[in-house]
Amino acid sequence: MYVVGTMRLFAISDLHTDMATNLKWIDDLDNDRWKQDAIIVAGDVAERTEIVIATLKLLKSKFAEVFFVAGNHDVWGAKDSLEKLDQLYDKLRAFGVKCEPALLDGRVWVVPLDSWHYFDIDNEAHDFDLARLRLWRDFEKCTWLPSAVGSHSTANTAGFDPIAKLKEAQAVARLMMERNEATLERVFALQAVRHLPVVTFSHFVPRFDLNPKFTRFKELTAVSVCAGLDAQLRSIRSSVHIFGHTHHRTDRTVEGVRYIQFPLGYPTEGVYCPRFPDISTNEVII
Repeated sequence: MYVVGTMRLFAISDLHTDMATNLKWIDDLDNDRWKQDAIIVAGDVAERTEIVIATLKLLKSKFAEVFFVAGNHDVWGAKDSLEKLDQLYDKLRAFGVKCEPALLDGRVWVVPLDSWHYFDIDNEAHDFDLARLRLWRDFEKCTWLPSAVGSHSTANTAGFDPIAKLKEAQAVARLMMERNEATLERVFALQAVRHLPVVTFSHFVPRFDLNPKFTRFKELTAVSVCAGLDAQLRSIRSSVHIFGHTHHRTDRTVEGVRYIQFPLGYPTEGVYCPRFPDISTNEVII
């Protein structure tokens, strides 16, 4: 139980609890301090579904509410990535993790938005070597079948064609945003009855101007941003959007929307991704 009006909302992304040190950090979080609070997990918990479940069960034992949206790592390693995504959501809902919009504490809508990286190679300027996209494991570790993305599927294609992979990723991103439409319609209708603040969250970056600039990894721009997602979150007047993926701690307001990334990330990432933060610094103030 929690007392209405006292619940706080926290956020984190990129837990990567495939790594024992990260899972231990989750396990070591205080068992009582957050019992009246909620946390958003903005994707990339682990590749293995059993680790995702174990991690979110741990968080559910420590927080009153846990919200989740999947990231790219969470759907790696399956013969059908879309099927893995849907099965994962079903398994998490079974023990109370929220993978759909919910009214939090009677005062704010929390709305997950599925996403995928979308880069229009035909119309976006770029200065990276397309061959380097082979380094990004989404293209190797995900399988999008024709039943999901039609003729853009590379599931039965030999070799690595970067243009074909980018076209497939565009199709996946469109699919994810189509899946969001029912959610957006529902929240819009509810807002017409009772207008409340909205917090949205996704795994991928919703705007190109939020993407960090790397001189070493210039191709990051092609595998981070879900073009079109920003229009979706603004359509329901989101005031705060939580995201992940780039492992860069971010808190920035652009054109009236506050964009936040609170990653856990990898041990080797340095100052732009502080290790093992005090979770109290990740509070989302509405």
